[in-house]
Amino acid sequence: MLSKSVFFLTCFLIANGAVGQTGQLEIKTPWARATPGHAENGAAYLTIVSPTSDRLTAVSSPVAKKVELHTMSMEGGS
Repeated sequence: MLSKSVFFLTCFLIANGAVGQTGQLEIKTPWARATPGHAENGAAYLTIVSPTSDRLTAVSSPVAKKVELHTMSMEGGS
């Protein structure tokens, strides 16, 4: 349940940050796996596509003790 909360909060924060952009921010394939009963960790995944050179540099959550931002990028479609 915590991972769903973190996921939706993350999407909200990303969308909120897009308000100041002149281009359209696109969020693709967001998903989060349900965490088992007493699991302390969860994860949410999504792809952010931005036509500008803006960067997401931080995330936060009022429900999680700790939130981490990990990135992965691809060049040339592979």
